[in-house]
This record gives sequence, structure tokens and C-alpha cells, in this order.
Amino acid sequence: MSSYLFGASEVRCDLVERFKNNYASFDTDAITRLRQLYDPAVVFIDPLHRLEGWPALERYFTASTVNLDFCRFDFVDTVLGEQDAFFKWHMHYAHKKIAQGRPLRLVGATQIKFGARITYHEDFYDLGAMVYEHMPLLGLGIRVLKNFMMRAGGNGR
Repeated sequence: MSSYLFGASEVRCDLVERFKNNYASFDTDAITRLRQLYDPAVVFIDPLHRLEGWPALERYFTASTVNLDFCRFDFVDTVLGEQDAFFKWHMHYAHKKIAQGRPLRLVGATQIKFGARITYHEDFYDLGAMVYEHMPLLGLGIRVLKNFMMRAGGNGR
């Protein structure tokens, strides 16, 4: 794991480490602990949602865990500034309604902004890789399209 610190105080480093530790195993217990890290007026954004306030975020997190067998995040890179941090992560998860419950891996990134608590959280990931590619017919269509595009583009990435 790489970490880069730019003017971050020890208090900020502690907040970021607690954030990462709480997401190491994402479940209902982690959600309870996260309440202490997020500002009551937090803004949360991901490819499907824009939520404002801890109550909305807590409801979203709780609903997200309903069909999860497990979910954990490995943080592979961290860039930490005085009032923000950026993480690259690998999410390992198994969801009863996705890919017949098989363990999956998703690569993504998160940006947080903070004062005493986290005031802004934005997740960046490929929603297709997380959900759509694992749906029987739609997934087949996406895989065929990706293979076609890779061949047409010379397999470069």
C-alpha cells in the first residue's frame, strides 16, 4: 500500500485511519462506528446516488448490507492532504442477488473531505463491473461488446 501525506496533521491521519479500518469489513457494526466519523450534514455521492445528511447515508448503507454475505475493502493507495484524502481500493464482496452469490472484486476510488469529521464522501467505480456484467443476459451482452471493442482498439488499456 502506498501513502502520500501533504501537510496532514496527526489528528487528520487518525481520522483517515479510522475511516479505512471501519471499511476494512463493511457490515452493520461498521455502520454504527462510522456514525462517529461523519458530519451530520455529510454529502455522499456515488454512481447512483447523491445523499445529504447522516440519516440518509445510514439508511443507504443499511439497505446495502441486506443481501451481502460479506464486504471488505483493501486500500491500496492513499493521498492525504490537510482537509481531504483520496483512496484507491479493491472491494471484495459477495451479494446474494449478484453473480449467484459468488465472491467478486471491484476496483474503485474514494475522495473524502473533512474538518473535525467527514463532510464529503464521493465514490468512483464502474457500476457495470459491479452489477450489470453479472446479470445473465445483460452481462453476456456487455462481455461481447467489451471483447469487440478490445479487438477493435488493439487490446490497449
